[in-house]
Amino acid sequence: MIFKTNYVIPDSSVWIDFTKNRKTKEVEILLNLMKDKKKIGLNSIIYMELLRGCKTEKDVEKTKLFLSEFKMFIPTHKTYLTAVQVYKTCRKSGHTIKSIDCLIASFCIDNNFELLYKDKHFDFIAMDTGRLKTLTG
Repeated sequence: MIFKTNYVIPDSSVWIDFTKNRKTKEVEILLNLMKDKKKIGLNSIIYMELLRGCKTEKDVEKTKLFLSEFKMFIPTHKTYLTAVQVYKTCRKSGHTIKSIDCLIASFCIDNNFELLYKDKHFDFIAMDTGRLKTLTG
């Protein structure tokens, strides 16, 4: 299912910088998106990554509460199949990308969402596939 509304999906690295009050270009973009009331979402993969990084149960609960403000998406079976193709395409181009990042990128590809990120490997996915819409600093 492709959603008609354009969402921006910040990668976990952007959320982490945001929660640690780091002054990065990506956090600045995220803050502007929030200020402009743009549609910001997350998927269950990024949700898991963020909760996994919490040090205490209190942090887990605080993070869950904060993230509940945003639309949560669940990847479909098609996303996993797309991720396999993304991985193979990138590998053929000489780039080895972690499976979880192929899933995150594939989720955005399948739903026509923009990915806000700071990690270079998403540059390779965008370049190698020509299908990932990106929003970077």
